[in-house]
Amino acid sequence: MIHSAFKAIALAAATLIGISAHADSGSFACISNAASCTAAADNDISWAYDGSTFTITNGGPSTWFIGQVYFDFASATPVSFAGGVGTAFHSGASPAALPGGAAYTIGAAGWASSWGANASPSLHGINGGESASWTFASTDYVAGIHLQGVPLGTATTGASLIAITAVPEPETYALMLAGLGAMAFMARRRRRA
Repeated sequence: MIHSAFKAIALAAATLIGISAHADSGSFACISNAASCTAAADNDISWAYDGSTFTITNGGPSTWFIGQVYFDFASATPVSFAGGVGTAFHSGASPAALPGGAAYTIGAAGWASSWGANASPSLHGINGGESASWTFASTDYVAGIHLQGVPLGTATTGASLIAITAVPEPETYALMLAGLGAMAFMARRRRRA
């Protein structure tokens, strides 16, 4: 009986650890040129991260394109461009930091990795309907993009957006540990009875 109680606790702990390492996805939020960065931009540009590959998808109109992509990490992390249909990026965007994004960095050096679209017209960033991927191994990151071609009245402009990630709060981990402790206490209590 004790053995099965400890197996249950171990299974619960393994399940919770597996949940914390699952794939994540979300949208981007505007941080600059909010007047031009519409709610549609927030909803049509999405990202997904599976623990090694970070993919950005531009579901917006063909006039929107993502010309620069930025990453920042809590510690040094190598990043490489994995590819994408109709896209090509090189390391070193211009500008080197996400416009308007200084308050969103997490590392001491600021935006640690920047990527710019190649200049060739056939490989012009992430256009509407396209996606591109980068590889890195970190769970503590911030991603930013510079979206261009966003309508502003009769003209177009650029806007900076950052990835919105769901990070577990410390209270979540405290509650998990309290639950595991209660399960261990009950198993021990049953063993003595």
